[in-house]
Amino acid sequence: MRIQPQHEPLAAKSGLSTPASSLVLVVDDEKSHRDLLSKALTGTCRVCAVASVDEALAEARRTPPATVILDYQMPQTNGIEGLKKLRELYPGLPVVILTGHADLEIARKAIRLGAVEYMLKPFELNDLISVVSRNIQIADYSHQPRHQLATLDPTPHFTRRQHELVDLWRGGNPTVHAENRMVLNLESGQRIEAKVLRLSRHLVQVELYDPTQELESGLSLKSVQVWVGEQLAYDGPGKLNSVISTGSNRVGEIDLHGDWIKSGLTPQAFQPQALDEAAQGFIDRWRATRNISAEFRLAVADATAFLGELSGWLDGLELSWHHTTGHGHTVSRETLERLLRVLTPAMNRAFEAFEAQAGSVSEELMSLHAEYVRASLHPIMLCAPFVHRCFTKPLGYPGDFGVMNRMLDDPFEGKSLFAKMINAWVIRSPAGDAYRHRVAHLVGVLRREVTRVSTGSARPTRVLSLGCGAARETQHFVRHDPLSEQTEFTLLDFNPDTIRHAQSKIEAAMTDGNRHVNVNVREFSVHQMLAHGSRLVTQPRLLRSGFLQRGHYDVIYCAGLFDYLSDRVCKRLLEIFWHMAAPGAVIVASNFAPSNPIKGFMDYVLDWRLIYRDEPTVASLAVDESYGAVSQTMYSPDGVEIFLTMRKPVDAPIIPDDRQTTTAPRPS
Repeated sequence: MRIQPQHEPLAAKSGLSTPASSLVLVVDDEKSHRDLLSKALTGTCRVCAVASVDEALAEARRTPPATVILDYQMPQTNGIEGLKKLRELYPGLPVVILTGHADLEIARKAIRLGAVEYMLKPFELNDLISVVSRNIQIADYSHQPRHQLATLDPTPHFTRRQHELVDLWRGGNPTVHAENRMVLNLESGQRIEAKVLRLSRHLVQVELYDPTQELESGLSLKSVQVWVGEQLAYDGPGKLNSVISTGSNRVGEIDLHGDWIKSGLTPQAFQPQALDEAAQGFIDRWRATRNISAEFRLAVADATAFLGELSGWLDGLELSWHHTTGHGHTVSRETLERLLRVLTPAMNRAFEAFEAQAGSVSEELMSLHAEYVRASLHPIMLCAPFVHRCFTKPLGYPGDFGVMNRMLDDPFEGKSLFAKMINAWVIRSPAGDAYRHRVAHLVGVLRREVTRVSTGSARPTRVLSLGCGAARETQHFVRHDPLSEQTEFTLLDFNPDTIRHAQSKIEAAMTDGNRHVNVNVREFSVHQMLAHGSRLVTQPRLLRSGFLQRGHYDVIYCAGLFDYLSDRVCKRLLEIFWHMAAPGAVIVASNFAPSNPIKGFMDYVLDWRLIYRDEPTVASLAVDESYGAVSQTMYSPDGVEIFLTMRKPVDAPIIPDDRQTTTAPRPS
């Protein structure tokens, strides 16, 4: 827990008005914690701090509280038992559970029993104050004893809000796993099936099985059905909030406007056949978990235990730091760097056995193992902003500009010392180093090629990037190198949020560098490139297809996109690039290698799956020798990423002769 030297009133911090007579009950066996919380909350609400659940029950009977802050770890009665007893007295009472150790099962129990929040120590007091303030606002029914609730509105505001707070993935009801699926019924009568990726009460993210289906954002859905295994969990209206292409598939985000179907047994469930089927379903699920080997379980348990111990030690270190230096002082950057240097080897060793076991899991069992890993590691590791962003994927796909930016910005993000260490450890991993080297490598390519072109011509060097993302290499080149003013950029990405971000950052770089550079950032996907660019391949006399032009670009690069695309699509893109390249031009693509030492961590913890290729496979993606290309491959310094470079001969004709013409079919 952290407290600022001076505190504003609770209402001022939250932006809400709170009744001065509202009672907040603090239950913690440690006096220092009670005093700290009392000091933070005193001002616009009454605070009563007690040391045990029994004292809390006695006080609650005398004066019904508006909300309760309840520590989990107490000697006589723990927080879960205290939660049960308090909500037996007042079923609508908002209760916040505090705990010093991340435990998924405890979190699930707390949420199922009606806790409105489950917070890990140390936490920011401002976050707790905000939660308490909101609870006071909605505590209209929290003071009503159980026997009086029958006369009230069956769906009070507090009950509705409490249901909204429950994250269905974290609560495990329903859980997201490989069997979950969704059926979309359109007004036109069209039926579309999809796979559920992430799930919350009012929002579901899906992967569309058929990427050729034409769906537009804002589309109203007549009926949305969400299936959890064989059980229909939701059947009601919805709206397609967004749909984006990820290159080889499409991901949609759907707002759910109806109510979830209550789970529970009916009289029919006890009929012999139904009971047999239910029992067999349990046995099948149990057998599936037995496919997780003892070695895999042990590796996950070892990593989890190490992180738990590390979290406790760092929490204690941080508390000692604040006690010694005062809460206004933060840990210096030098101290953070020193800690990370010392801890990184141990953190690497903690995951060595896990990485070895993860590499032996078959494709069909990956979803099962991923559920097991996330149930153990997510409660500990999602406190790191980078890990959280990777897994939650706000834009719906891995490697979005927010993720990639974090690998180049300050790695020590997080509200606790432990969160900062986890965040920096992942970002400073060889995979993160590979991305930073990729940016530096592309900046070097730009400098070299602009110098080459400007030596023999007065025209600008024309650069094309497909899947540009945040375009950090362009930002760096524009900000720091005067050669950028001799360059004309065409940057393409399928995501409009990414386009807006890249455009604004490049404009800022031009302002910082006092430069004027011709940069055209536009929305354009891999599918569009395959459709329009393939015309240049199959029609040798065609000079343009849309804005794409034959023999036009001096530098073409596609860095990081091949990690998600099939061999066939990669080969076709390189062939298209070849026809768009000017004589003497260079074409660069990159792909992660199987030697990535955190491959299992990315697959299972971050849900960030890549298509890995070794050096011979990457080399085989280059255009056929009949084109006269000079191709080479090279590893990044850490050996995690492979670069493929193709150089077009300076005497290559812009319009190819018949021998160079291919009529290969367009990839699906």
